[in-house]
Amino acid sequence: MNTLFPNGIKLGLQNAGGGITDAFLELTDVTGAKDSVRISGISTTEKFWNIATALFDQVDMTKIQTIALVVLGQHAGQNLAVNWGEFNFTPVVNGAALDTDALTVLNNTPAIHAGAGNTVANAAAGIAETNRIDDMTFELVYDVSPNATSFAFASLYNGVFDQNGQLQGTLFDLPANFVLAVRGHEGARTRIEIVDQTGKKASFILNLRTVYQNYTLTLSGDNIPDGFDRHNVTQIVVVEDRGLAGSFVNDLVQVQMKGLEIAPSIVPQGLVDLQNQLVTSGLSYFQVGVGVDSATHFPYDRMNANGTVDAGQKFTQPTLIGFYAQMLGDAVLGNVNMNLTVDQLLTESDALMSSLLNVQATYGRDGLIPWLDLEPVVDPAKWIGLGDNAALAQSLAVMVGSLQGATLTAAQQAVRTQIIAKINTFLDNQAPGYLSFVDPQLGIFRNSLDTQTNQFDSYIDRLATEFRGAIAFLKVRYPALPQSIWTGLAPVYADYTDRNGAVIPNFASYEGGAFQQFWPLIRNDEQQFIGLRNASYNHLISQLDFAFQNHIPGILSASETPTKGYFGRIGLEALAETNLDVLLDVGSTYALASAASVDEIAVLSWLQAISDQVTGLNGPRGLLDAARSSTEVAQVYLGIDIGSTILGLAGHGPEAFTRYLRNSGLELGYNLLYESLNINIQKTSAQAATPSEFPDRSLAVLHNFVSEGTINNFPATQTQITGSQFGYGQLVGGFGGQFWNLSQNYNARANELVVLYSATDSPVSIKIELKDANDQLVYSGTGNLVQGAVASRLVFNLPNETALENVQKVFVIIDQNATGDTSGDFLIHAIDFQHLPSSQNLTPDASLVAADVTTLPGTPAAQYFSSGGVGGLTRDSQELSTLQFDVTNNGFAGISLNFDPNNNNANGADLSGLTKLTFGLNSTKAKKVKIEIDDASGKRAVLYANNIDTTRSYYQFLSALIGSSIDLTKVKRINFVVDQNSVAAGDEIGSLQLEVNGLQFP
Repeated sequence: MNTLFPNGIKLGLQNAGGGITDAFLELTDVTGAKDSVRISGISTTEKFWNIATALFDQVDMTKIQTIALVVLGQHAGQNLAVNWGEFNFTPVVNGAALDTDALTVLNNTPAIHAGAGNTVANAAAGIAETNRIDDMTFELVYDVSPNATSFAFASLYNGVFDQNGQLQGTLFDLPANFVLAVRGHEGARTRIEIVDQTGKKASFILNLRTVYQNYTLTLSGDNIPDGFDRHNVTQIVVVEDRGLAGSFVNDLVQVQMKGLEIAPSIVPQGLVDLQNQLVTSGLSYFQVGVGVDSATHFPYDRMNANGTVDAGQKFTQPTLIGFYAQMLGDAVLGNVNMNLTVDQLLTESDALMSSLLNVQATYGRDGLIPWLDLEPVVDPAKWIGLGDNAALAQSLAVMVGSLQGATLTAAQQAVRTQIIAKINTFLDNQAPGYLSFVDPQLGIFRNSLDTQTNQFDSYIDRLATEFRGAIAFLKVRYPALPQSIWTGLAPVYADYTDRNGAVIPNFASYEGGAFQQFWPLIRNDEQQFIGLRNASYNHLISQLDFAFQNHIPGILSASETPTKGYFGRIGLEALAETNLDVLLDVGSTYALASAASVDEIAVLSWLQAISDQVTGLNGPRGLLDAARSSTEVAQVYLGIDIGSTILGLAGHGPEAFTRYLRNSGLELGYNLLYESLNINIQKTSAQAATPSEFPDRSLAVLHNFVSEGTINNFPATQTQITGSQFGYGQLVGGFGGQFWNLSQNYNARANELVVLYSATDSPVSIKIELKDANDQLVYSGTGNLVQGAVASRLVFNLPNETALENVQKVFVIIDQNATGDTSGDFLIHAIDFQHLPSSQNLTPDASLVAADVTTLPGTPAAQYFSSGGVGGLTRDSQELSTLQFDVTNNGFAGISLNFDPNNNNANGADLSGLTKLTFGLNSTKAKKVKIEIDDASGKRAVLYANNIDTTRSYYQFLSALIGSSIDLTKVKRINFVVDQNSVAAGDEIGSLQLEVNGLQFP
C-alpha cells in the first residue's frame, strides 16, 4: 500500500440525504489483522479526504488483502456515494436456485487446467488439482495452507499459449449475462476471472453455498474494464486464495458449465471389461427364483458356491432389501442391465414395496422391521436394528431419485407414482420407530431392540460406521428427531504406518474394517466434502498397503471366511477401536469394489489381479465372499456383499439421492449436516500400492488344525479365530511352546511361512519347527519379534525341498536359554503358509545358454496384445521376437504364445511332458516380466522373471510346481506381460526380446 499510495489514499464521500456524518476506512492484511481510520464531516455535498498510509500501523501494509468502508449505526434508506478514483471494483455475486437449463453453453469446448502459485516471489505455492465429474461438471481441489499469499486456480481454455502469452486456439464468445453453477464449502468464496485477448479482466467474487446455485455474471457495467471484449475471451479462471477461502484452506469448488471438452475415459478398456463382467455376473444373483424370493421379492442373504440356497438359509435383512431396491432403480435408468424391460422393472419394484408394507404392518415395531426368515413362511427375528432400517430408508430414497430421473411413458409414469407413494407411506410409518430408538438422556440412537424383552442394546455414537449417511438422512426426513443423533456421532482418529514409514491419518472404526468407510459412498456423495473424501482415500491407501505387504487378495472387512463361517471383526489392527482381537489374513473384494469412487483405477486394477490370480473366486453369480488364495476361498456368495459390489462399480446412488433431496427441498439441510463435521484429516501423499502377487495355494494354520498342545507344560491359551495369545514368565527349564496338528498334510515346498504378530512384551525371538506325520523334523528356523510391534510380519522362507511336501505339525517354541529373556506377552494373529507363483525364484541362471531354450510343442502363434499406446511385435529370427511396449497411464503390453489362435481347439496344448521350460529375455527398460499360463478351464498360473537386463539372460522353471494351479495337459496360452510393475518411473516406453523355439508368426 505504501508503494501504491505514496501520497496517501484519496477518496470522495457524499451523503445526499443527510444523516451519515462518519465512516471508517478499514484495511485487512493477509493474516487477518485489521486497522481503521475514522473519517468525519461527511455531508450532503461531495468532500474529499487524503489519508496518510502511516496511520495504519496495526497491519502489514505490504500485504493488504481488502479495503473496506464501514458505516456505523442504522441508516435505513440512506445512500453513501463513494468516489474511489481509479480503484477497481469487484462485484460480489450471490447465487440463485439451480437451473441447469439456464446455464450458458460454451462455444469452444475448453479443456480444464490446474495451476497454483504465490503472489510473493519464491514463497510457497498453493496446491491445485482439477477433476472431471461428468460432462458438464469439474472441480478445483485446492490447498492454500502453505503460505498466507498462496493461491490455486483452474483455468479453462481451448488451445495453447505461445511464448508471448498469446492463445493459439479458439476463443470464447460469451453472452452479456454469463450463467454458471457453483458449489463449495458453506461460507467460502471463490473468484471467477474472465480474460479477453487483450489481457483485460472481468472479475467476480461468488458467495458459495454447499449446494449448487446459478450465478449470473453480467459482462457490462462499471465493474467491467473499459474496452473489455466478451466476444473474444481467451480463458475463464476459477481462483482460490486465503482471503477467499477463509478458514477452509484445504477444500474444493465444484463448477457446472455446458459445452466443456468431452473428457476421454482414463480407465483402460481391459478394466472396463472386468467391471462389466463383475456387474453382470453379480446381477445374475438378483433374479427372482434364483437369489430373490418368488413370494416376497426379497433377496436371500446367502447362496452356496454351486448356486443353491440351503433349507433354513432363506433369510433376508433390511440393508440387503435396500440394495436390491437401488439396483432396480438403477436398472430403470439404464445404469445396469437386469435383463428386464422397464415395465417388468416397475412391476418388480411395485411388488417389492407391497411386500415391504405388508411386512411392516405384520411384523414391524413402530414401523421398523427385523431380519426375516422366508421359509417355510415369513418368520421375524427377535432383534430390530436401527442402522439396518435407516440404511433401508435411505436406499428407498435413492430408488425414488432414480425413478424421478427416468424418462417414462404415461402409463409407466402412473406406475412410478404408485411406487413412490408406497415408499413415502413406508417411510412415514417409520417415524415413531426412529423416535423410540432415541435415548432420552443421551439424545443418540440406540443400536438394536430385543422385541421379546423390550430391551435396547448399545448405541450408534461413532461417525465411522456404514450408517452415517443414513443417520443424516433420518435427521432431515424426520425433523422431530433431535440434532444430537448427528452431533453425537463422534469421529475417532488413528494412524496407519505404511511399508515406507509414511504415517497416514485415518478414522478408527470398531474393528478397522473397510465397509464402514466405503458403504456410505454407495448411497450419498461424501466425495463432495473434503474431510470425508480425504478419510476415504487414506483408508483405501492403508488397506491396499496392508494387502500388498501380506499378499492378501482383497482388503480387510467383515466377511465369510474359508473355514470358520462369517466373522465380523476383520480389519486393520492399527485402525480398530475395539480392545478385542481382529482377524488379519483374509481378503474381501466387496468392500474394495465399494471404494471405486475413491480411486477407480486402483480398485479395478486390484480386482483384475485378484480375478486373474485367485482361481475359483470369480464365480457365475459374482465374486465369492473372501479368500486367502486359490485353495482357501469362502464357498459362499453373500447377497449384501454382491449387492455392494454391483452398486460400488456401476450404481449411481449418490446422483439419485441428490435428486431426491433436491426435489424434496432437503438438499441444503443434508449437506449442512455434513459441513458441520469439520473433519481434520489431510490427504496422504502416499500412493496406492500396485496389486500384489497372491498365493496360488496357502494354508492358515490357526484355522486348519484338528488339535493343539503345549511343550513342557507351557501356559498356553486356546487358539481363537483371531489368533493365539502367548503370556508367560520364567519357563521351567527355560523353554516351552505350543503346537498344532494340521487337519491335512500340506506341501510347504518353496513356501513363505508368514507369522503376523503384535508384541507387548517381545520374547526376543521365536523358533518355528515343522514336522511330518512321522514326527520327523523337516524344518527349523528362528525369527525376531519387534518389541511394541502391532500387526507386524515375520517371514520364514522355506526351501524347495522334498521333505517339506507333507508337513503335518507346526510348532512355536520359546527358548529363554538362548535369548536370556524371562517373560513374554504377544499375540500371534496368524501363521499362514503361502506359496507364491514367484517362489521358484525365476532369476537368471548363468549355467543356461541358448542351446537349452525349450522348443514348445503345438507351434503356438506369437501374438501382440496391449491396453493401448504405441507398440507392436516383430519377428527377428526363428526363435527371437521383439515386443515394443508403451505402459504409460497404468497400461500393459505383451507377447501371447497362443496354442489355439483360431479358437478351434478347446483343449489347447499338452505341456505335461515338459518337465521344465527354459527361455531367454533381455530388455532396454523392463526389469521384471509377469508370465501368465492359462489352461482351457480359465485357470491361471502366474510367475515373474526378475533381474532382466540389456544383455540376454536365460530362465527356467519346473512345470511340476505350477501343476497344482492349472491343468498342464490343456494349456491355451503363455503370456509374457510388461506393465507398470515391470519398469521404473520414466521407463514406460521400451522393448523386450523373447527367445523361445517352436513359434509361428502371422
